[in-house]
Amino acid sequence: MQPSLYMIDKKLNKRQEIILAKIELNKTYAIGDILLLFSDREIPSLATLRRDLKKLCILGFLKQTGKLKNTRYELTIWGIVHNPIDAHDYCAVDLERRNGNTQYNFSLFERFPQNIFGEEEIVKLNKATKVFKDKSQNISKIIQQKELERFVIELSWKSSKIEGNTYTLLDTELLLKKGIKAPGHTESETTMILNHKKAFQYVEMVTKFI
Repeated sequence: MQPSLYMIDKKLNKRQEIILAKIELNKTYAIGDILLLFSDREIPSLATLRRDLKKLCILGFLKQTGKLKNTRYELTIWGIVHNPIDAHDYCAVDLERRNGNTQYNFSLFERFPQNIFGEEEIVKLNKATKVFKDKSQNISKIIQQKELERFVIELSWKSSKIEGNTYTLLDTELLLKKGIKAPGHTESETTMILNHKKAFQYVEMVTKFI
């Protein structure tokens, strides 16, 4: 059984976070390769690094193969899914300067873990779900529709913004509710916003038949 994400966040130290942030999927690293991931001021001793790598393997972030001089370390799919990041620091970096993959990683679909939540997360999600169901049980159809409309607008805006779209939240609302295109934007940006709405409508339609 994998450890709770809450506990993982409390256990990882700065060195371990640097390792997880800099190693790449489908590449194997010798301990010397991992040392090169650190800046001159951050380089740990070999003994310290070995302890960090051992811990990351125990937690499931890394997989170790080989022995002695042939020992190699590899990032696991579970490690990618549960790699703790500071969302505030990540979003503070300009889009052009963020690290990212240049191609699709199809192995994620083949090796994605069936259970991505620990027991604590499942309990927390179940409690939140119950609270939501209790509060929304007697909501009128009009309120439900307004909440759904707001959700689609914000989802379309934020998802598009992540992809570099420059539509504002207000622009998105005017486009989706009244069909008014925002001036000064490309046609592809407008299409992207509309496609998010169409995708949600398709999912909503399909779920009615499940």
